[in-house]
Amino acid sequence: MKKRSLYAFVIGIILFQISYSAIPSECTVSVNNDNPFANSVNVNLSLSAINATSMNISNTPDFSGSATESYSTNKQWSLTNGDETKIVYVRFINDEGDTLATDSIVLDTTPPGTGGTLIDVEWTSMNAVGNLDFTDAGDPGGSGIAYYGIYWGTNAESTVTNAADSVTSAFNPGALGSPGTYYLRVKAIDNAGNEGNWQTIMYYQYDGGTPAAPGNLQSNNASNNVWTSNTNHTFSWDAVSPVSGVDKYYYTTNGVDPGGVDSSVASNNRTFEDNGVGNGSFTIKVRALSNSGIWGTVSSYTLKVDAGVPDAPGSLSVLTQS
Repeated sequence: MKKRSLYAFVIGIILFQISYSAIPSECTVSVNNDNPFANSVNVNLSLSAINATSMNISNTPDFSGSATESYSTNKQWSLTNGDETKIVYVRFINDEGDTLATDSIVLDTTPPGTGGTLIDVEWTSMNAVGNLDFTDAGDPGGSGIAYYGIYWGTNAESTVTNAADSVTSAFNPGALGSPGTYYLRVKAIDNAGNEGNWQTIMYYQYDGGTPAAPGNLQSNNASNNVWTSNTNHTFSWDAVSPVSGVDKYYYTTNGVDPGGVDSSVASNNRTFEDNGVGNGSFTIKVRALSNSGIWGTVSSYTLKVDAGVPDAPGSLSVLTQS
């Protein structure tokens, strides 16, 4: 029993010495937990080795200027400046020798550029915007565009993402419910985590509402539906205010709804003259056309003119009483 115990003890000592005297093995270094990209020169090194007692770390393979330090499993490290692929070199050391390990990472500290702009859409009655494809943003730092932050809404200066991030340079806002001016704003984020500046790619102006009927349609020389002898009239009416604004006001004097080939244009003056009107009853109609191309509700006014001199009474006869 004693011989066997002694034998096992000696074997254990030999194995321990062999193990202890070996150069460092299973040596690894990981920059930023194996993330392929970094947006700062300041990185974290995760280190691992068997039998290492000290180490050298360098950004160059010749370890120029590298100081020997005690072995540890974690180290804050600074890469060299400049956007490119960086290699970190680590030499794990003990009394028997050293073992080299390396890891690489792409340093990208430059924010991405902006995407290309689209053609603005000025006042339309179409609420289905469709797919908006814009040109990809460039990434001078080299890590590539990861995704785009998207804002779609009525705030022309918003810097808050309110739509799902898009991995492509495209966005479909769907159908619009409310009238107004909508802005597509985009910022690019690259694979290193750098964020570009917000940029307005386009705006889209939508107004699907029907303009109201112009109020207070009147003549300066007559009352509505009341006979007058005046033949010269200036008609006027109140403004209407669709969201998109008024393109022009149109009027007719023959009772036909404005909008046809026989309509007259009053522009935005909200007045027109009709002089030398003949005898008769006439229906004046006015309505607005919005900037989004929608005809408004019609206002009507009845002008009745009788400028003729009544005929003289016929011959008179004298009735005598007997």
